[in-house]
Amino acid sequence: ELDHPNLCKFFGGCVETPNVAIITEYCPKGSLNDVLLNEEIPLNWGFRFSFATDIARGMSYLHQHRICHGRLKSVNCVIDDRWVCKITDFCLPTYRREDSTEVPSTYQQRLKEVYMPPEAQGSSQEPSLPWDVEDSSLECAWCPPLPELITGKADNTCPCPSEYVELIRRCRSHNPIHRPTFEQIRKFVHRINPHKVSPVDMMMSLMEKYSKHLEVLVAERTQDLMHEKQKTDRLL
Repeated sequence: ELDHPNLCKFFGGCVETPNVAIITEYCPKGSLNDVLLNEEIPLNWGFRFSFATDIARGMSYLHQHRICHGRLKSVNCVIDDRWVCKITDFCLPTYRREDSTEVPSTYQQRLKEVYMPPEAQGSSQEPSLPWDVEDSSLECAWCPPLPELITGKADNTCPCPSEYVELIRRCRSHNPIHRPTFEQIRKFVHRINPHKVSPVDMMMSLMEKYSKHLEVLVAERTQDLMHEKQKTDRLL
């Protein structure tokens, strides 16, 4: 019954071994992790803000229904064919429990620490919405360094690095009470986002820029060809 534009629609599942599986809506662009690491996809900061807003909307909807995700990370946020980011891999903790006793690698453990809140690290239980914050040892939990963002007018530079880093810092607070809600995150990202257009419009704009760039290149190559032809004519 969960239905939201930023949630990957759940249809059902199969419980017959060895084909235990969950059936969800298909999103052809792959995961957010795939898209961000693909150098062939020219994503500007407008897309990043759009993805962040989509995630905040989807998570806010889940929290309104008293559902804690507990597994949210870039590999289970998926992109549909209209460049909308949708959250998947939520709920059904018993269904998803792995029987594997394989010890995670250092990289896998570090990746888990990046996305898992400090109070849930080292625990076999998934995070829940309310947490006891009296444990003083949380201050020692590992966190990756904050990104060094530079300001500028180019598409590949963050338009508001100080506000963006401050948002990350607040979200990573060791005390859950000090972290913003996803609704607050959505409003904050909307306020600092200078690109308030849809992903489809942004992609159309990028394609238009690319098309104009190709036209300029073709004109330059045509001009070079004409010069070479004139040289050949003079030699003949």
